[in-house]
Amino acid sequence: MALYDFGGNQSSAWDYPNKQVDSGIWDNIQKEEEKNRKRQEFIQALEQQVPASCATKKAGYSPKPVNRVDYVQNWRDLDAEAYAILDKAQQEYASDADRFENFRILSGLSGVPVRQVILLLMSKQLVSIQKGISIRESMKGRYCDVMNYLRLLYAWDSAGEK
Repeated sequence: MALYDFGGNQSSAWDYPNKQVDSGIWDNIQKEEEKNRKRQEFIQALEQQVPASCATKKAGYSPKPVNRVDYVQNWRDLDAEAYAILDKAQQEYASDADRFENFRILSGLSGVPVRQVILLLMSKQLVSIQKGISIRESMKGRYCDVMNYLRLLYAWDSAGEK
C-alpha cells in the first residue's frame, strides 16, 4: 500500500511507524495487511490439498471455450450416463416397492435421518471430485453419482418425508 507525504513523495506503509501518523490509520493498515496474509495462506493451503494430477493444477491449464451446442451435448451425454447408472444401482440397492430401501436401512443402522444419509453419500462423491481422485470409476461416473444423489434427494423431499 502506498502512502504519500505532503510533498507528493511516495512512501511504503512500513516507513510510517517512525513518523507521526494517526494511530487509527496505522492500525487499519496493519489489520488489512494481516487479513491479506491470512487469505493468501488459506489459498495456498487449499492448493496444496489438490493433487498434481488434477487438471486445474496443471501448468497453464485453461479450459477451451465451450459453445452452446457442445455444452448441451455434454450435458445430454452426462445425463444419459447418469440415468443408466441410476437404473443399474436401483436394481442392486432398492426394490420396486421402495426406491429408498437401502437408505432406510442405513438410517436405521446409523440413527441418522434418511435425508442426511443421502447427503452424506453425495458428499463422499463431492470430496472425490474436489480432490480429483477416482480409482474405481471415471470422474464422469463421480459427476453422475452426484446428479443421481440429487435426484434421490429431490424425490425424497417431494414425497414429503423428512
